Amino acid sequence: MEQRGLWIHWPKKKQNLLLELSALDIMDDESNIEENDKVRRLELLSELKLLLHKESAILNQKARMKWLEQGDTNSKYFQSRIRWRRVTNKLKGVELNGTWCEDPAKVREEVRQVFEERFSAPKSFCINLQNIEFQTISEEDNNALTKEIGDREIEETINQCGETKSPGPDGFNFMFLKYNWDTLKDDFNQG
Repeated sequence: MEQRGLWIHWPKKKQNLLLELSALDIMDDESNIEENDKVRRLELLSELKLLLHKESAILNQKARMKWLEQGDTNSKYFQSRIRWRRVTNKLKGVELNGTWCEDPAKVREEVRQVFEERFSAPKSFCINLQNIEFQTISEEDNNALTKEIGDREIEETINQCGETKSPGPDGFNFMFLKYNWDTLKDDFNQG
């Protein structure tokens, strides 16, 4: 009900807010504004912002309702919206070397060139990694990282984890794995 009341009275309320703000702005321009008027001006601006937000929400809702009623029914309204989009999105011509050009072949070629330039990698940009030395790990560390994991290591790791923690997307927590380890350990060894 509040929205309906707002919808009926918002033009008058908006007009009153704007008139009062205008009067305070004139006082401010003439340097005759007092502190309480400055506070009132801030309150009015806040109220106007809220009113404009509500007005926008109501208008958006009305437009959405109209679209739901008439939008996809191939109505005159729907066809006019399509026509409007085509007119506003149509590229009629481009400026080439300071002159306006509407020849479709030239326009097409210019658009292609612009997009090609914009989305291609610059030819001057080249990364040279020949003289850069990268840090490497020792052979011993490499062997430790790449060695095959044994049954004992898997079981120790599972036993160190908190029981309510989930190991992955399957949803089984570590309590389940610990309780059923004798049955499940062969599945872990195959992986």
